[in-house]
This record gives sequence, structure tokens and C-alpha cells, in this order.
Amino acid sequence: MEDKRIKRKMVKTDADAAHAQLLELLELNTMSSSLYTDTDIINLEYQSKNRLDFPTLEM
Repeated sequence: MEDKRIKRKMVKTDADAAHAQLLELLELNTMSSSLYTDTDIINLEYQSKNRLDFPTLEM
């Protein structure tokens, strides 16, 4: 008998996608510039995780 398993796909919310995009941009900026300190990056990551003003569709 063939083993059939259900594969679940991760579904990202808009907030998760925006946060991931910000982290990618931070990484690129950090690689190309040494102007950011570790504290700056930590602060930006903290701010992005605590943002509640992501655009939403109103019906």
C-alpha cells in the first residue's frame, strides 16, 4: 500500500511577507554598506515586528 501524506504549504500573511521583505532589504543594505550598527538593525527588526499599520482591504 502506498504511503500518502498530506503536505502542508506555509501560508504567509501580508504582515509576514512584509517583514520577510524588510529583513531581505536590511541584509542587502548591510552587505553593501557598513553604515548600520547592530543596534540600528535590531531596532529596525523590532519596529517591523510591531507594526500594526499594514494596508488592508476594506469591504
